[in-house]
Amino acid sequence: VEGIDEDHLVAAVDGLPGLRSTHLTRALDRVFGKRIIVVGGGAQVAQVALGAVSEADRHNLRGELISVDTGGDAAKASAAAREIVSDPAFVGAIAAPSLTEREQSAAGDLLDRGGLPTLTLSPLGPNLSSRGWTAWRRTVADVTMEGRAIAAFVDSVPSPGRGACVLGDGSSGSRSLLGAVAASTTSDVVLRWHTDATETGSLRVARAVSRARCGTVVWGGSSTVGGLVRRALHEAGVRRISFVGGDAMKDPVYLAVAGRAGLRTVAACPCADLSTATDLASQRFIQDYQADFGVPPGAFAAEAW
Repeated sequence: VEGIDEDHLVAAVDGLPGLRSTHLTRALDRVFGKRIIVVGGGAQVAQVALGAVSEADRHNLRGELISVDTGGDAAKASAAAREIVSDPAFVGAIAAPSLTEREQSAAGDLLDRGGLPTLTLSPLGPNLSSRGWTAWRRTVADVTMEGRAIAAFVDSVPSPGRGACVLGDGSSGSRSLLGAVAASTTSDVVLRWHTDATETGSLRVARAVSRARCGTVVWGGSSTVGGLVRRALHEAGVRRISFVGGDAMKDPVYLAVAGRAGLRTVAACPCADLSTATDLASQRFIQDYQADFGVPPGAFAAEAW
């Protein structure tokens, strides 16, 4: 806003009826030379970063996008937040899709006190919106809604087996998603199992699923372990079973690990899938993205854009 003193503007806004509060953030002054940080870990961080870069290039904005891999560690997330709020070159933060509730909680208080605008692309932490952060916004559906969508799919699929086998890798994100599914499904949950990222662990869970005779497997963990489990099921002869999971499986790594066994897998994601989009804006985004990075946009690239 030009042509008005900031103090007078704030006073005028404060006088509006129905206004609860005002919160001043640091002025951007100029876009050029500023920094935005992407906090999180996993392969989807790259899609977030590339999507943001693509949009910045489209507007000829020149800044710097920095990624910090916190590895699921809340202390690392807090340390990253503490560092960036002390650096005036940073003008915003993006929470990557894999960032856990604990990581977001640890960083969120510091980012909010520092007045740094923060967007989260992580569905984890459905209660974060009640923390009272004024500069924080969630841009995707939370894990509760993702779990409900998966549960609705499970309940709608005719299956020769009985109920659902709910499997994960033991991570906090996996437990949150599977908990949301179990709370929403009307199907019987006949097996709950958390496995590790090994061939042996995958074979054990495949045998357990075979004995349970469930009609649907819900996978809540990472793409790599999910691919191992799906392949193990296929090799164990459990092939006519529906396999459905969350946004972590919407990743080329899953199909690379599972091979042909991964075909017909269903992945729920609070993200836009532009692969079949026909409108001009989507086609232009896909073309620009591929021209810049040599690959089609993946999960959460459009949301970052």
